[in-house]
Amino acid sequence: MKILKYIYSFFQSNEFEQTDEEVLKILEDGASKAIEIGKDLNYKLDYSEGSIKTVDKILNRIKTVFEDKNDLSGFALVYGLYIIEVFERNHQKGYLKKRYNNHGPDDFPYYRKKELIFPCLWCYDIIFQSDANDIWSQYQSAILED
Repeated sequence: MKILKYIYSFFQSNEFEQTDEEVLKILEDGASKAIEIGKDLNYKLDYSEGSIKTVDKILNRIKTVFEDKNDLSGFALVYGLYIIEVFERNHQKGYLKKRYNNHGPDDFPYYRKKELIFPCLWCYDIIFQSDANDIWSQYQSAILED
């Protein structure tokens, strides 16, 4: 039964859902922090779609610079939030939640056009998995729906 609810969630309309104020603040703060960190590493982020390629470079650099892997999860979060902000500024808005179906850790699922994506997890995978798909290709796949 749980699997049916999961599958059904992909087909539900999200046109009336809105991101709550707390999550909007987290999104704004996270995206700003991503820009700050990028600047400290000599990368420029400007909310353009092309800057998603720069996110790939930043995350690959971060995972080689920081030895304590416990610190890296925070980078995945702020860069995932930055990617969501790029979606919001360049495409039809969706809505952001703190966690999927109110269960588990904060993974910030993003719902857009009846599609569910997890940019924070994309970033987490880049940092922690050697065979992860790059962010740019995942972003392009997500915008093909536009």
